[in-house]
Amino acid sequence: MEAEKKFNFFLQTIGTWVLIWFFVFTPFSIRAQISDLVSISATALPPPRGSVILIPSTALTFSGRAYPNSRIIILKNGQFFFETKANSKADFFVSLTTLEPNNYKFSIYGEDNFDRISPIFNFDLILKRNVTTTISGIFLPPTIEVDKIEVLKGEKVKIFGQTVPSGLVTLVIDSVLPSYEIMAETNGVYQYLLETTELNLKTYIPVVKTTIETTESSENSGASFTVGKKTQRAVKTCESISADLNCDGRVNLVDFSILLFWHKKK
Repeated sequence: MEAEKKFNFFLQTIGTWVLIWFFVFTPFSIRAQISDLVSISATALPPPRGSVILIPSTALTFSGRAYPNSRIIILKNGQFFFETKANSKADFFVSLTTLEPNNYKFSIYGEDNFDRISPIFNFDLILKRNVTTTISGIFLPPTIEVDKIEVLKGEKVKIFGQTVPSGLVTLVIDSVLPSYEIMAETNGVYQYLLETTELNLKTYIPVVKTTIETTESSENSGASFTVGKKTQRAVKTCESISADLNCDGRVNLVDFSILLFWHKKK
């Protein structure tokens, strides 16, 4: 009876090690869709052959679309980690190979040619040794800005920003109103002059997204305007941009660093 128990334990141990060997040292690829746009894949590489012992690497890659020649910033656990640049077609690719196996929160965003910031994409990842994790299909939505924060009813308000070259931008002012389509220029710039005669006296939050062939970006609603009884132009100042902590007319990593500094002082 005792011998049978030892034999069964031996079989279970062997089976466990076979499974570990298969998943760690056999090349494989797993894919998990976290949205209709972004996919994650992880590929484990076979161990090196021969008498030379190499320490397996941990690699992470990001790829996608942003804005032509725009800055692409990557944060690791809320801290600046890496910066690269998209090409003239707005495509970008980042390969990070100096990471240790661990749990990380990576964030990625773009800054267009006019210092406008995209929404941030966040990824909670568990990186393992000897595994390359690939995050592909990132499609940053158009940046958006308005030339007036309040517009006199009957006047026009300009809504503009940047996206991929020749992308089709869909603009929605209100869910009960028809949408508008704007073809971006070859440098990704788009704009639309909106008539306000038929709009109600209230605040509107425009929503934009871009379509390339059959691929859609996520949405961006980072601007607003009010139809009222006067016109007030949008001016980039400390008062009009609440997150502009150093009053340079834009929000970037400098402001983020200032925020972290004073937060640690508390």
